[in-house]
Amino acid sequence: MAKITIDDTLISRPIVGVKQWDQIRTYLNAINDNTTAVFLDGDNTFTGVQTFSAPTVIDANTTITAFATGGQASATALTGEYNNVTTVASAFDSVKLLTAVAGQVQTVKNSGAAILSVFPNTGDSINALAVNLSVDIPVGGEVTFRAISDTVWETKEVLYSSAPTTQTGGLEIKASDNASNVDVTITNASHGQATTVTIPDSGLATSYVPQSTAALTVAEVDVLNVTAGAKTASKAVVLDSDSRVTGLPVTEAVVIDASAGGTGETTNLTLVPAGSILLNVLAKVTTPFDGDTTTTLEVGVAGNDDAYIDTVDFDPSGTAETTYASSVGGTNNDIKTAQWLAGATQLVATWTNTANMTAGSVTVYTTFIKV
Repeated sequence: MAKITIDDTLISRPIVGVKQWDQIRTYLNAINDNTTAVFLDGDNTFTGVQTFSAPTVIDANTTITAFATGGQASATALTGEYNNVTTVASAFDSVKLLTAVAGQVQTVKNSGAAILSVFPNTGDSINALAVNLSVDIPVGGEVTFRAISDTVWETKEVLYSSAPTTQTGGLEIKASDNASNVDVTITNASHGQATTVTIPDSGLATSYVPQSTAALTVAEVDVLNVTAGAKTASKAVVLDSDSRVTGLPVTEAVVIDASAGGTGETTNLTLVPAGSILLNVLAKVTTPFDGDTTTTLEVGVAGNDDAYIDTVDFDPSGTAETTYASSVGGTNNDIKTAQWLAGATQLVATWTNTANMTAGSVTVYTTFIKV
């Protein structure tokens, strides 16, 4: 039978006699009036609704010292429901849980100076770990271990917050296995105001948070808030899918290889997009054409071969790097000023390098603005 304490007198045997019944009556009345306390010893089972007039007091232990050098065998045994480990001198100094009993709960706080290893008792396991392996708690961390069986402890492995007003998922934060036994810490700098950090919807099933070796300011990150292919004051420039930026001059280079020779050969150069202003076309010798009879090069468009560079103005056999001609400075070419191109325009080089040729290349630079 349960033991009942009445006026500091422990009664644990059958009760007889009027006086003792009077004591019991008085005591039970006092319990009903909430004017005295009941102390229960041993295993006791409550049924129905129990009402307590004050918070329950659990078995709490503090000033616990973790076992130096760690490991399970000699780990400091934790005996309370709440365990505050105040001395953790070195990383992975250890403590050990009770032997698991289904329904049992133990909470461990690391108030020490280093990472704390918490081992199960011999033969038990924690979460999905193999038996006898530990869970580590960082400095200042607290973990509650709940025995789901007589051999397995479980902890909260996912921090979860459900959607506040609708049944539409939630937010979860969980760890992954690291390459080594290290922790990843997410923290904040000192704020002077309340701040809400929002993770935007990338539209992707998997995306990543960019990282930097320095703390980036909002202004610095906002520089990246741009539209590809467009220019905005005080913003970064991101090329469009055609590697161009609307409103900014673009110079594109094409190398013509004439080392194999030929007569009246053609090479496609830059395709200038529709709605562009063609500013200049410049041809420069990279490797002199070495044909011993005829070497020529001109640049134009279909139907007008020398619209931009005329063969009279440019000698492809000239000195490398110093021989060049441009549409703006040309004499015999047809177009010598900036030109509006309403439609897409393919520039073409027509060239000749004949008889015993072994070398010859010219670089053609086309500068335009995509409007």
